[in-house]
Amino acid sequence: MSGPRERARLVEALVAVLLPGDGDFPSGAEAGVQGKLAERLLETSGAAGLERVITGLAGLAEAGEAGPDMVRAFERAEPALFGAVRKIAYLTYYESPFVQEAIRALGFAYNAAPLPKGYGVGRFDEATDRPTHGRGRYVKTNEVRRVDLSGLDLEELRHGH
Repeated sequence: MSGPRERARLVEALVAVLLPGDGDFPSGAEAGVQGKLAERLLETSGAAGLERVITGLAGLAEAGEAGPDMVRAFERAEPALFGAVRKIAYLTYYESPFVQEAIRALGFAYNAAPLPKGYGVGRFDEATDRPTHGRGRYVKTNEVRRVDLSGLDLEELRHGH
């Protein structure tokens, strides 16, 4: 892959396969996901990670209908890297104000940053909101007792050895 324009087109083509959009939602490329995807991939996987994506998907921008098959082949060849790419792409997509607008247009309340305001909920009504599944139990604070952990090898759990 030669220059930055070709590399940018390849990442845009990848985003178009992952997030094609529909009648109500913009595609990932229309929402501008490709720039943030490249930026965040550089942060998390370094230049080598981005280069593996570009090398592994060489020709994707010109692939047309074969594009999804190329992306599936890349997913099989590089599952961990592809997982990171997909996660970044999806999170970035839902950060887009255009996608958030599309969600709201469907009648859903959607806060771009739900904290600190959060989503409004009504007061708890014991008659209707109490769980009926019968699982779990309540322990009063003054009845809580420590659990004996002396039989556990916590160092092994902490370090995964």
